[in-house]
Amino acid sequence: MLQLYHHPSVALLTLIQGHAESNMLGFADAEQTKGLWETLIVKSGFVISDGSSPRDMFGWMLGANKSIRVDELAAFMIDAAMNGREESTIQDNEAVVKKGREVLAKMKKGDWVLRNLEPSSTTSSLQDPV
Repeated sequence: MLQLYHHPSVALLTLIQGHAESNMLGFADAEQTKGLWETLIVKSGFVISDGSSPRDMFGWMLGANKSIRVDELAAFMIDAAMNGREESTIQDNEAVVKKGREVLAKMKKGDWVLRNLEPSSTTSSLQDPV
């Protein structure tokens, strides 16, 4: 039977990541932050830029299920922040790539619409009076 060796630092990193995720999700659910804070954790694939570096070439070889362009990830995250998401943790890289590409295409055509533009009572009270 083949056994893989895992360095202790890998286990520690996984533990720290899990603890950080729990803290962020817990912060969003805390009574003091109700309505003021939402947490979205995006576990993206291998992030690549324009494909000009050897690192990016490796990402292209991995394909859409393992890699994502930085502009696709940014578009997905901006859309999620402005329009909301049902899930609190996103792990499906292909879905992130697909949504990111959809948002980028809509932005190019000028069809991307923000749904949550009305200030809530909590945010309006934080703004300076005019």
